[in-house]
Amino acid sequence: MNLFQKLLDEKYAEGMARGLARGRARGLATARREGRRATLQLLISTRFGAVPPALEERIATAGERTLLALIKKAATANRAEDI
Repeated sequence: MNLFQKLLDEKYAEGMARGLARGRARGLATARREGRRATLQLLISTRFGAVPPALEERIATAGERTLLALIKKAATANRAEDI
């Protein structure tokens, strides 16, 4: 194997490792977000019955921080509309 091929192989391996790490991180973040959405929906439906459509939409589009804030609100709210 010549020097060029060795360098090419090393760079390819480094790129693959970076790509896999990024993909893994994105996958974990997505799974965490989906888990929080499911937890929030379960919490709301257990405490108040059906999740109102407007709140359902808000949950579906919420990011990480918003989901955490909504979970906290859902734990202490007196009604679903207060979330």
